[in-house]
Amino acid sequence: MPYPYTSQCPSLPASGSVSYFVSPSGNNTNNGLSAGAPLRTVLAGLQRARPGDVVYVADGVYREQADLFTGGGVAGKYVTLRNV
Repeated sequence: MPYPYTSQCPSLPASGSVSYFVSPSGNNTNNGLSAGAPLRTVLAGLQRARPGDVVYVADGVYREQADLFTGGGVAGKYVTLRNV
């Protein structure tokens, strides 16, 4: 990475959080709520996420520009990106 990055990921998703799944084989018309119906882009996952939610990203190449601040978050209740 071109700049220092510090991860503050909790070991477990927050209680009441929603999990979204993203895969290169997905489709942004899916709801992304299961690994069997993933979204296609990281940005689509971030746009759906709310504070405390987790976006699980499958291995692959994502040719997109995603704003990591999309979806927001509040202190102690961040949107978390995790690999699957």
